[in-house]
Amino acid sequence: MKKFASLLLAVMMLVFLVSCGGGESKGAEYVGKYNCVWANVLDVELTGEDVPVKSLELKADGKCVWTADDGTESEYDYEVDGTTLKISSYGLDYATGTVADGKIDIPDWMGLGFAYKFEKAN
Repeated sequence: MKKFASLLLAVMMLVFLVSCGGGESKGAEYVGKYNCVWANVLDVELTGEDVPVKSLELKADGKCVWTADDGTESEYDYEVDGTTLKISSYGLDYATGTVADGKIDIPDWMGLGFAYKFEKAN
């Protein structure tokens, strides 16, 4: 009887573990690297080589990497709800923007009035 109960418990635990995993995370279709194509810094519009940010990469684990034009990388947390993208770190919100159709639009980075537009890399 003890063996049967142990086996039954093990099967129940396995079913529970399988039912909890395997699904895609929210916003998984947006995972990838996005290149910065436009910025507005203190009311100065920048494009091409003048853009101070190289890329933003959204990773499947809910982390994102912000790469500056000098190669400096900063890691943040992100979440996607519908097309709303929220970037934060250590509980502090850094930016809220939109992600859709291979584009990310961040209208205000860290409340500094810096705006950025990204397009998904091939």
